[in-house]
Amino acid sequence: MRAYVEPLKLLICDNEASKGVKAERIFGGFCECGGIMFQKSWHLINGRKLLVSECDKCWKVKAYAFSGLELVESFEVKTYTRANLLDLLRELLSEAEFNAVVDKFNGGNYNYSALSRAKKKLESLGVDFEELISHLF
Repeated sequence: MRAYVEPLKLLICDNEASKGVKAERIFGGFCECGGIMFQKSWHLINGRKLLVSECDKCWKVKAYAFSGLELVESFEVKTYTRANLLDLLRELLSEAEFNAVVDKFNGGNYNYSALSRAKKKLESLGVDFEELISHLF
């Protein structure tokens, strides 16, 4: 999965998550559509520096992997905003884990072991469970 979680400035790539350092709309190259890419954040995953940039014209979000100053790879990342964070959880968690998270934070009865597995799974990726949930509920 390659995803960018907008409210957290979090990049998930190759089963690892990294909180980014925010960049202030600095020029980040050109998009295939002819638009200008602006830097959103810088990340470090598996020893690689990754830049996340967004096109000002088509809104495509791409990550650029660098080795030193050399561009090694670029790829599109799916962006998750606050409005669709539940979709991210659905993709990362099993149905039982997802339902446990939703039920707990809606004040309902929930499966304690499924919630524990959900927390463990997210934290093994490097996602702060409590911070992610604070943007949902």
